[in-house]
Amino acid sequence: MFNREVWRHFDYWLFGAVVTLSIFGITMIRSAIAGNIDLATIDRSQTIFVIAGLFIILVVAMIDYHYWSSLARLLYVFGIVFLIIILLIGNLAFGSTRWIVIAGINIQPSELVKIIMIIVLADFFAHNKDRIHDIRTILSSFILTIGMVIWILLQPNLSTSIVIMVIWAAMLWLSGLPVKYIAIFAVVGIVLFAILFPFLEQYQQERIFNFIFPDPNASYGDNYNVEQALITIGSGGWFGMGYGHGSQVQLRFLKVRHTDFIFASMAEEFGFIGTVLV
Repeated sequence: MFNREVWRHFDYWLFGAVVTLSIFGITMIRSAIAGNIDLATIDRSQTIFVIAGLFIILVVAMIDYHYWSSLARLLYVFGIVFLIIILLIGNLAFGSTRWIVIAGINIQPSELVKIIMIIVLADFFAHNKDRIHDIRTILSSFILTIGMVIWILLQPNLSTSIVIMVIWAAMLWLSGLPVKYIAIFAVVGIVLFAILFPFLEQYQQERIFNFIFPDPNASYGDNYNVEQALITIGSGGWFGMGYGHGSQVQLRFLKVRHTDFIFASMAEEFGFIGTVLV
């Protein structure tokens, strides 16, 4: 199960990059929540999660990847069961049931499912590498993916569902399927999405419309966060306003600045040059 030889081939540069970016991320969160009593412990919690995550990376790196392949089916069933549990007893927030509290920690199973699907699809394509051009193999992989995605759509969580479908397309390409076939599937996917669009939640439809056809005169409502994010990024200029000195961030014009819009926070404080370096 454990492979000690892995350290000879361990990517220390990649691991170092992860550590560096994690530390930088924590410092950005600290700046984004400055002065907010309700979020005062977020940076400390994130530090604990990063340390735990790095430990898990090292442990998982010691396990022979063939072992994960043997667990693919079990992980797939586990992912579906976990998603069903979320629908039954999960916490409702912002119109979606995506989170569950375990031992005082908020857990979003759909994030774990991303990793599970990579393992499951890798195992599937490895066992069918000689039949990757067979339409039955492609359809089987699609059904395997949809079997997981459907439970995420019911939360509803459209963005994560799209990410998992992109993972499926990427795994198809990595398995040797010609790009032209993937392009055909992409076109078919767009057509199906247009057909199913009326069945999306109202807020999901509005988000898509606002993204494709933004109102240039809107300064509040559905466009508020996007407009403030653009202002925040623009105010950073080339070199930024300095760590902890971003007016949009510190004066709290930018909402959810420590999570969804952390890039905008970074852009304001470190500018275009800083974001490119990161």
